[in-house]
Amino acid sequence: METKLNKDQKIILNSIGYYQIIGGITSIGFAIYQLSQTNVINQTIAILSIFCLAVSALSVYSGQLLVKGKHNKGLQFSLLSQVLQVFNFTLSGITFKFVAGIMLSLGISYTETLKVISGFSLAENTLNFNASDNSVIISINIVALILVYIIDKVQNDIEDKEIALENEANKTIY
Repeated sequence: METKLNKDQKIILNSIGYYQIIGGITSIGFAIYQLSQTNVINQTIAILSIFCLAVSALSVYSGQLLVKGKHNKGLQFSLLSQVLQVFNFTLSGITFKFVAGIMLSLGISYTETLKVISGFSLAENTLNFNASDNSVIISINIVALILVYIIDKVQNDIEDKEIALENEANKTIY
């Protein structure tokens, strides 16, 4: 059963939902464009493309759940989608960067010298394996981190409300 939300919670969840739908659709379009620009499609590229499309579709699905008012399930999937977007890295030739929406990042890069990096991106999917790349880049998507915090706070508020309603119902029974 879905707990009744207050007006502010509805606005927050609808905003996150529409953000995820738009970001996911943009990310799917970007992944399809990247795939169309690829001359040779082998098994690795196919698997990477399926992964990029799947995590982008997760963003759209979780956004739809929130907009349709299925907030319990929507918040769980939204949290998963945003957690996948918090950390971006390149380590030992493996690069992972998934953004279904906006990325404002801050991190460190160590190729020949250690330096602080920042970046801005819209809808980006990168999953590469390049054995000759020895760079180390670790960054955090601040937008996704803020959304994780907001989603967690709303989930906790809803759980607290459900517990209070359950306690109230138990008091009336006895």
